[in-house]
Amino acid sequence: MNRNLSWLKVIALIGLGVCCFLTTSVYGAKPVSSYDSKKSQPTPKIVVIDDRMFTVDEDVVQSTKHGREFVVFLKRDESVVGWFMHWQAKRLGTNLGLADARYDLRNQKNLPHGIQNAYLVYAGTVLCDQEGNLGIPLLRFDFENGWVLLVRKLGSEYHSGFRLARSK
Repeated sequence: MNRNLSWLKVIALIGLGVCCFLTTSVYGAKPVSSYDSKKSQPTPKIVVIDDRMFTVDEDVVQSTKHGREFVVFLKRDESVVGWFMHWQAKRLGTNLGLADARYDLRNQKNLPHGIQNAYLVYAGTVLCDQEGNLGIPLLRFDFENGWVLLVRKLGSEYHSGFRLARSK
């Protein structure tokens, strides 16, 4: 049993490496490295969202365009696991990141009306929590507080209510 579990971990790590390679090199994301050449070791970037600490595992450069559109990537009643959604985001050019989500949060009045029912996904950033779970930032509308920045695990299911953010 233990031997099978260790093979599953190896396969998962290989899959994660292939996924990261594909998303950063084939689909055109511009990764921002936290590698400091003077120290010869990675210096992780730490962010706090909703009173939880995360390290930035993958990120893109903030968009210089501030117009947004939010792309529907699933048909009604369809759902996919987060890793597939992350891949789809790269393929569709909808790879805005955490800095873009924070900009949109500060400028909520510029978000299109009529999308309060949707979750706005910023798939260009992958965050890692203290337990090792990977997730991506998203904005969700709360009727008491307006738009709220959250992190959703990549292993979770994503349905047709999620919209991928991209610059116009």
